[in-house]
Amino acid sequence: MKKLLRVSVMAALLMPVFGIMTTHSSAEATDETFIEVQKIQMNNQVSTLDVFDDQFITTYRYYADQAAVISAYSKTGALNWTIIEKGPNAITKDKLAIVDRNVLYIYSTVTGKVMATGNYHEIVNFGKVSRVFMNDNYIVLANKQATGNSFFVYDTNGKFIMQGKAEGFKAGMLNNTSFVFQDSKGIHSIDLITKQKMWHVPLASHMSTQHTFVPDDSVIYAQGIEGTDPLRVKDVLVAINPSNGKILYKKDVGKDQEVRVGVKDFGLLTSDDEKELHNFHYFDGSVKMSLNMDSPAIKQQKQKNNIQWDRYNFVQDLIASKDGLYYFKQYSGVHNEYVFSTIKSLSDSGTVKFEKVFDEHVFDIATTSSDKLFVAKRKAINDSGEQNELQVYDSTGNLLDRVDAGDIEHLQSDGSSIYGYGGSTLYIFKETEPRKDLVAPSVPTIDALSNADGLMRGKAEKGATVYATVGGNLIGQTTALWGTVTISIPKQAAGTLVDVYAMDKAGNKSAKKTIKVIDKIAPSVPSVNAIGDNAIAVSGKAESGAKVYAYVGSKKLGEAVAKNGSYSIQIAKQKTGTAITVYAVDPAKNKSGSKTVKVVDKTAPGVPTVNKVTSKSTAVYGKGEKSATVLIYNGSKKIGQGTVDSKGNFKVKISPQKKGSYLKVKLQDNAGNKSGSKTVKVS
Repeated sequence: MKKLLRVSVMAALLMPVFGIMTTHSSAEATDETFIEVQKIQMNNQVSTLDVFDDQFITTYRYYADQAAVISAYSKTGALNWTIIEKGPNAITKDKLAIVDRNVLYIYSTVTGKVMATGNYHEIVNFGKVSRVFMNDNYIVLANKQATGNSFFVYDTNGKFIMQGKAEGFKAGMLNNTSFVFQDSKGIHSIDLITKQKMWHVPLASHMSTQHTFVPDDSVIYAQGIEGTDPLRVKDVLVAINPSNGKILYKKDVGKDQEVRVGVKDFGLLTSDDEKELHNFHYFDGSVKMSLNMDSPAIKQQKQKNNIQWDRYNFVQDLIASKDGLYYFKQYSGVHNEYVFSTIKSLSDSGTVKFEKVFDEHVFDIATTSSDKLFVAKRKAINDSGEQNELQVYDSTGNLLDRVDAGDIEHLQSDGSSIYGYGGSTLYIFKETEPRKDLVAPSVPTIDALSNADGLMRGKAEKGATVYATVGGNLIGQTTALWGTVTISIPKQAAGTLVDVYAMDKAGNKSAKKTIKVIDKIAPSVPSVNAIGDNAIAVSGKAESGAKVYAYVGSKKLGEAVAKNGSYSIQIAKQKTGTAITVYAVDPAKNKSGSKTVKVVDKTAPGVPTVNKVTSKSTAVYGKGEKSATVLIYNGSKKIGQGTVDSKGNFKVKISPQKKGSYLKVKLQDNAGNKSGSKTVKVS
C-alpha cells in the first residue's frame, strides 16, 4: 500500500459515502476527451487527506477541543473504518499514531484496530503533545511549549526508546534512523540507535515564521536567524545535508522576511513575502533564478479597471513542472470588490513561456508529470453558490480541456492524477490514454569529435535517450534531460565513424548522425640518428604517414614522409657543430615537438707527411692536420706522441731507433677519427 500524497488543508470535505461517479469532460477545448473525472460525495469536513494505493484516509478536526474523526475509504468510496480520538496524529502506509490525553495509540491502517499503546507514565508530565512524527521505524512525540524534556521517541510497536530536550521546539523530521529538529538554539540531529547527537547547526528558529523547516529525502531547507547582537541579527535560508549537517548553501533573506518554501524535484522555490510579493527565487545549490513577477499585462489591467489596490494582493502558489516553473498571483480591489488573477509559466532559465490573465478568482493550480497545467477557477456565482471549473493547459498555454467542478477550490498532484476538493466532494482527474506518439525525434546535432575527446556533446529532443555506436557496438548513451547531450565514451582513433541517434519515450528512433573522428593529437617528437659532417641524409623514427622536416635555422634542408615508422631525408653535407632541427607534421596538420641535434665530426685526418728519420734522430718531424694528435709506433710499441701545431707542423721526441727498423706515424683528431699510417724506414 504505497503512499502517494499527503495534503494539509483547512477546508471542508469528505465523509460517509453518498456515492461515487465517473464521468468524462465535455472536451470543449478540443475534439477529443482529455480528462476523466471521478467524483466521490462525502459527508465530513476534513483537515488532512492521505491517499494510498487502495484507500483514502481523512481527518476531520473540531477546532474547539481538537477532537478528530479519522476515516478510511476504499477507492470506490466504501467506508472501511472510523476512529474518533482527541489529539495530534501521524500516518504511514501501515500504521496510524494518535496521542489522546497523553496516551499513544498505534492503529493498523488496514483494520482500524489498536495494535499497541505507549507507556502512560513516560509522558504523563510531558505537557500537551502538539506534534507527532512517524516513519516505518519510529514515532516521535513533541511539545512546542515544553522547555525541558520536550520530545519522546518510541518504536512503532509502542516501546519507549528515549526522551530528548529542546529549547522551544519549532519543527522536526524523521529520517530512517535519526530525528532532526529545530528549536531556539539551532538545528539538531539525534541518532535514534545510539541516542547520541550527530550534528548541530547554530541556526535559531524564527518563532514568528510559519514556513521555516522543509525536509525532503536528501536536503533540509530551513529558515532561521544568525547572530546574537540585536542590531546585527539576520534571517537566512540554508540547505543542509541531513547525513552530516553540512551546510550546502546559505542565502540572506532579509530581517523579518518570511519566505514561502516548497521543495520540488529540482530545487527549492521561495518567495520574499506572502503579501505584496514582487520577487521569487529558485535554488538548486546556488541561486539559479531571481525574477520579478510584476508583468506589464497586470499593470495595464490595473489601469484599465482603475482599481484602488490594497495590501491583500499576493502570490498564491509556486510549483515546479518538468520543464520549468508555474506560479499564479491573486489581485483584488478594495475589500475584494473586484478580483482577477494571472498565471505565468517560466522556463528554468527564467524566460516567460506563457502568461494568462483571468477576470475570475483562481483558487489553485497543479501540474502532472506530463507537464499539463490544471487550474481550479471560478466560473460563476448564482443562487446555488459558486460554480467552479477545472481547466487544463499544455506547456505552451493552449487550453486542452475544461470540466465543471462544482465548488472545487483545492488541487493536489501525485504526479499522475490531480485530486481536487471543495465542499463535500472529492474529484479525481485523470488524463485519458494519450494518443501514441508516432513522431520520431529530430536527428541529434553533435559537436566535432576528436581522438583526444572522451565526451561527445550536442543537442537532442528533450527527454530522449541518445546512443553512440561504432560499427553497431554501443560505446555510450545518455538522456537529454534539458535538450543537451553529453555522452561519456572511450577515446576513438582518428578516422573512426561514430553513429549517433535519439530514441524518445515512445520508442520512436531518429535517423542517425555519423561523425568522423578527427585527428587532434600531435605526433610524437621524431627520433634522430647521429649526423656526421660526412652525412648526406638525416634519418630516424617518426609516426607513419607524417611528413618529417629538417631545418638549419630558418633554412629547410629537406623533408620526407615516414614509412613503417622510419624516415630518411636527403641533405647536403653540413659542417661539424651545425644544429639541425627535426619535427613531424601528420596529415591532420598536427605538429610534433622539435628535436635538435648537432653535426658531429666523422672525417678522419689525412695521412701525415714525415721527414727522414736516421738511427741518430731524437725527434720525428713532419706535417699534418692542425691540432691533431701525432702517434708514432715501432711495431706495436708506441715510442712517441705529440700535437700538430697551428701551422700544420709537428715535432715528436723519440729515442734513437735501430737502423733498418720501420716506424708508423698516424694522426688522431679531437673527435677520435684516426688517419691512415705513414711508414718510414730508419736509415
